[in-house]
Amino acid sequence: MPNILLADVGGTNARFALYNHTRMTSIKIFNNRDYTSFHEILTTYLGSISQTPTDFILGGAGIIQKNILYFSNLNWKINTKELKKEFHFKNVLLVNDFVLQGLGLLKLKKKDLLPLSNQKVDSSQPILLIGPGTGLGCCFIHNGKILESEAGHTTLSPISPLQHKIAAILSKKIMPLSFERVLSGSGLINIYNALAQINKIKSSIQSTEELYRLALQKNTLALESYQLFFEFLGIFAGNLALSLKTGGGIYLTGSILQDKYILELFKKSQFMFYFTQKGRFESYLKTMPIFLVLKAHMAFDGLKYLAQRL
Repeated sequence: MPNILLADVGGTNARFALYNHTRMTSIKIFNNRDYTSFHEILTTYLGSISQTPTDFILGGAGIIQKNILYFSNLNWKINTKELKKEFHFKNVLLVNDFVLQGLGLLKLKKKDLLPLSNQKVDSSQPILLIGPGTGLGCCFIHNGKILESEAGHTTLSPISPLQHKIAAILSKKIMPLSFERVLSGSGLINIYNALAQINKIKSSIQSTEELYRLALQKNTLALESYQLFFEFLGIFAGNLALSLKTGGGIYLTGSILQDKYILELFKKSQFMFYFTQKGRFESYLKTMPIFLVLKAHMAFDGLKYLAQRL
């Protein structure tokens, strides 16, 4: 029975496991910044296991062109031919990470979901999956088919006066200013530092860990940063929900939203207000069912699905 190597590689972490069609090993996580290349991480992982994988399925946060994966938030690229030659894999399959997330979503059970609205799913309509993390991933699903999207790189569209002030400050450093620049780990840092500038506070942060600690301490600026993050998420989700009329459900995933403390902040936020702020289509968006995905490492369900069909 073949051992298939599974990997989910994002902008911050690379996650690996082995799968042999009956069971999957525990997931091992590597921090990308501790390594100079993906090949170095892969060599380290393979050296830590006794089995020799025959095939490799890798999901990555980026665009795949001509069997090469180009990462959006890493100066790395992965080449199928090079992996086969160096590591002697029989087959190598590269997949966008949110294709995996979408496949995993199709396998979820009710216990893996937290309803955020009381609306019913219309299974005849498309599904929208959004996941802010190191970057901003998303995909659509319709009739079991995953539709890839890079909508996270679409231009930011603020609504409130404060949102416009944030965008104006960030636009001086980042052009064009996309949704990912506020809806990601670095986006949260951007929001906080812009708020500090608006409030004439000589304070800046460099990490999401620092922001999280400040939020736990009830720091006003940190809490406001998260609230703005949720507002921008509402705008973005509403834009995409209208783009493909996603009455099949809007699903939010990612470690930022799955944190228990952040989830409580989210529940008190203006996400739903800004989600529905689409003028004549406000009432239509209020019919959309919205869920939070509680399950971690959903991409590995997608990886196993593909492994079973390799």
